Amino acid sequence: MAVEITEITWDLSHKNLRDDLRLVPLAWKLGYKVFARNPLIAGIPHDSLVFELNETSIWMIKNGWRAAEIINNRYCNHRTHFNLEEALRDDQQFKAFTPVKEFMGT
Repeated sequence: MAVEITEITWDLSHKNLRDDLRLVPLAWKLGYKVFARNPLIAGIPHDSLVFELNETSIWMIKNGWRAAEIINNRYCNHRTHFNLEEALRDDQQFKAFTPVKEFMGT
């Protein structure tokens, strides 16, 4: 079960910090909620974080970040980004200027 991250428990100045950990303050500033998919180990998320804003979810994939709208409990309108900061900023704009389409089912 995912756990919401509400405070930073890791050193933001570490030179080899993962992008998802480094960009949590930006995500919060943009209004995202941040979640760890698994329990923290010594206060640090072991797996990549998930970022959610309204009905948008952003998560890590093999070569970047995937964003999708959640419509009727399904992930729709997938978009791929090659870095997290771009995903966080672009997806906020996508959400602001693109009407959400209803999921038509299968």
